[in-house]
Amino acid sequence: NKSMEKVLGDLGCGLDATFAHIRTRETNCSNWICDCVRDGMFSLGCNVDMVLLNAGTLRADDVFPPGPFLMRDLVTLLPMLDELCVLKMTGVQVHEALENSVSQYPKMEGRFPCISGFSFAFDPLCLPSRRVDFSSVTVRGEPLDPKKEYHVVTKAYLASGKDGYAVFQQCPMVSDSEE
Repeated sequence: NKSMEKVLGDLGCGLDATFAHIRTRETNCSNWICDCVRDGMFSLGCNVDMVLLNAGTLRADDVFPPGPFLMRDLVTLLPMLDELCVLKMTGVQVHEALENSVSQYPKMEGRFPCISGFSFAFDPLCLPSRRVDFSSVTVRGEPLDPKKEYHVVTKAYLASGKDGYAVFQQCPMVSDSEE
């Protein structure tokens, strides 16, 4: 199929999508995908604060070499179509979602986070649900505010509570009029 050979862009460096890495640490591939989602939302006029996807979204288990990145590569990386949604979440709820995202570490779990628009640190030696220091979470360089409402992009799969993200079920979706 010729459409699968369409060049989407040129990679200046390899993209690491190996399960051993994307499911246990930050990688350039997971960052790139989430940055693309965030940029895409902005281009659609959606004002979002952050993107939180799960590493299970990325399925290639491979390193894409520098050079042409093809439609075939994108389909290999993201073979499952899943709607994106924007949730209204308080800082406390964002923190709870992050706790879930690293709760099974060091297991290579699909729930491990892929993010954009924010950063955080976690201590794998702490008990699950106590690994993410609230003060380590920053959104665009600002400390996470426990009471502030944030617009968070995620997949419908996760918004339905899958992969342990039960907190997402408590968060209303942002309506078109709120964008």
